[in-house]
Amino acid sequence: MFGYILPDKPNMYMKDYALYKAFYCGMCKSIKQCHKSELLRLSVNYDVTFINVLLHGILGQEMTFKDEACILNPFKKKCILKGDEVSETCVYLNTLLADFKTRDDLFDRPSLGKKFLRTLFKKKIKVAREKLPEAAAAFDTAFDRQSLVEGTYSPSFDDAAEPFANCMQDVFKSILKEKYSEEIGDLAFYLAKYVYLLDAVDDFEKDVKNEEYNPFKYRYKNCKTKKDLIRIPEINEILSGLLYCIKDVYKRIPVFGTESLITNTLWYGLGSRAKEVFEKETKKCIRTHTKF
Repeated sequence: MFGYILPDKPNMYMKDYALYKAFYCGMCKSIKQCHKSELLRLSVNYDVTFINVLLHGILGQEMTFKDEACILNPFKKKCILKGDEVSETCVYLNTLLADFKTRDDLFDRPSLGKKFLRTLFKKKIKVAREKLPEAAAAFDTAFDRQSLVEGTYSPSFDDAAEPFANCMQDVFKSILKEKYSEEIGDLAFYLAKYVYLLDAVDDFEKDVKNEEYNPFKYRYKNCKTKKDLIRIPEINEILSGLLYCIKDVYKRIPVFGTESLITNTLWYGLGSRAKEVFEKETKKCIRTHTKF
């Protein structure tokens, strides 16, 4: 469910690339600062980094940068975004998202390793739930609704994706409060739905093999491999339609300070990542028939 919302480096200005790296490394530092945990820093991901970029832009949050050493390269300092209230919120949101994914994985396929991880970070999850109670409630509701859909083996991709999409809509509303707008809610909804469905395409063969829920598995019963799945025109139409909705609604959202980076991610990064997912079934660097 993570790793699908990232910028497209070949189409980035150098200043935007440097800004993105500062946000990514800043998230890693903020996780350590908020949770006092080195291990949890491994949970930093592209999707939550983008949410941090987006929230800073929507709120017009002033950004402060500083040079700090990295745990992976302590002898070379990097420019990072200094932790602020928005970044702190994203840290706890990241924890809730990771917990949601773990709960969903345990529902699909219980394992001692996943149970141990959830137990290990039980206190951190509790802190995140206390910091963002409305967001935590939204994730609980989404988990219950998604579990119900999976339990009925629904072939509807809308039924499958919308619990998570509605959840992210509610999460943005709880975080932004008076800054929230219908357009921002729509953007959160379409992005979350896009991520869920692209992840379902990416995990199709694994889900078939492990007998785990995947809406495409029940919608297209004759498909046994991802190569078969991506040949179905409707798959392109679904994802391309969501990309159109994302770009269209973004035009109506005023952002400040991070606009260029957000635009690169939504206009180029999402499509580029989709091509990577599709091209796993073809030779590297050869375009598929996708419309992205």
